[in-house]
Amino acid sequence: MFSLDEIGVINAKIDALIANNSAGVVRETGSTAVRGVHGPHLEDAAFLDLACREELVDLCTSYLEDEVYIHQYKINMKQALEGRAWPWHQDFVYWREFDHIEAPRLLNIAIALGDITMLQGPMCFIPGSHKHGDLINYGSEVDAGWEKAVSADLTYQLDKSVVSRLLDNHGAEFMLAQAGDVIVFDPQLAHCSSNNMSGSDRRLMIITVNAVSNAPRKLSDRPAFLSARSFDPLRAILPAR
Repeated sequence: MFSLDEIGVINAKIDALIANNSAGVVRETGSTAVRGVHGPHLEDAAFLDLACREELVDLCTSYLEDEVYIHQYKINMKQALEGRAWPWHQDFVYWREFDHIEAPRLLNIAIALGDITMLQGPMCFIPGSHKHGDLINYGSEVDAGWEKAVSADLTYQLDKSVVSRLLDNHGAEFMLAQAGDVIVFDPQLAHCSSNNMSGSDRRLMIITVNAVSNAPRKLSDRPAFLSARSFDPLRAILPAR
């Protein structure tokens, strides 16, 4: 969906956010390596413009049967030889437990900001796992702060027995991609990724949209770069700017 020229511009803007040490920049535990950049659309309007592309908005509203707003926006960096794994998990549990969203009527739009190979630790999906609903008991973890929810020591990891059963029944697929590719996945889909063992960064931008009618019951205690404070539909943003 995105040309190499567009990807180059996006990566340059991400580099600028990192250089400025923006509030949403998160580093690997015990390292200076950048693990993620969160809330770029709050820092640079170009990221908001990207999310408002008509083909993306149409896809999301069609799937969710409602207008959508940006709940979360991030770039998972996974730097060369230092980027650490993401354990098996589903996404919705974090948005329900931490951000007070009642139903999994969200959608993840992942944009490859470079070619993604097996050696770089691509996302690994269990196809069809989203049809099983919640795979973890809510309230089983104590919130240790928002930082843990974006670290390799992830809160709400899926139990080994659950993952084993799902893999036996559904198998797994790796998300290999070329720069500019877009992959869309449900927030209940079980997924993980391994360490980046290659000599090049694996950058993956993920825009999470939520149905406007599914907005949180109350505002989250997490920072705005992790949990939206505004629920304006994407279609309404650009004409108003």
